[in-house]
Amino acid sequence: MLLSQLLRDPAIFSGYSMSWPDFQQLALALSPPLAHYAALEPQLDEEYVSEFDVWRLRLPVELRDETPIPKVIYAPNWKYAEGMGRNRIFFDTPCVDAGEDSSSIEDHPGMTTETDLDRNRRDKMIELIQERAKFSVDKSRLQFETIKDFL
Repeated sequence: MLLSQLLRDPAIFSGYSMSWPDFQQLALALSPPLAHYAALEPQLDEEYVSEFDVWRLRLPVELRDETPIPKVIYAPNWKYAEGMGRNRIFFDTPCVDAGEDSSSIEDHPGMTTETDLDRNRRDKMIELIQERAKFSVDKSRLQFETIKDFL
């Protein structure tokens, strides 16, 4: 399979989303330089995601799996993923190939129910952020969702 084909294949993702303003606060807490610059002038949305990823990549390798890379589902005219509101950022846990014949989330009922594995992964991510970044993450602000998007 060609890389360009792989990048266009639909997939079903389960995970947790948070509002964009909540994510911005998290990114600012993780990056004092970003907080400094954001206080001076507005930053591009990509800067917040980039700072989270830089923070995650600085973690010891064995801890990185506990902090999923956020799948950015944020844009003023966002329309690609099924099943998720705008202005949220998504942290995926499992994902499955939607397949060529599968056109909806309902075709993957196992992905639409929050499991103990999902909750454990979420809790580990929160614990790691709180421990390493000294930022309190309110678990109730994370919403379990299932979306269809492209890999």
